[in-house]
Amino acid sequence: MKTRSLMLAMALLPAIALTGCQTAETKEAAAALKNEWRDTAKIIKAAEKAAAKGDYATAIKLANKAEEQGRLAVQQARDNANAGNPSYLY
Repeated sequence: MKTRSLMLAMALLPAIALTGCQTAETKEAAAALKNEWRDTAKIIKAAEKAAAKGDYATAIKLANKAEEQGRLAVQQARDNANAGNPSYLY
């Protein structure tokens, strides 16, 4: 049983590492645009804690959630970049 658990952990390790890298890049892009969402950093920290405890399923789920928030934050910043104010303010 320990061998199977070890093999599963070894198989998931690259996926977690790659997800973490993508999440970090997306988070940095959102931060560079000054549009990082409030909970993204908290979710990343929770994913890192879950991975450290060996709960890889939760870690991957949280990392994917943080990555999605980063992507959405970048898209939101791009969409709102030249939005301007509504015409009724002028």
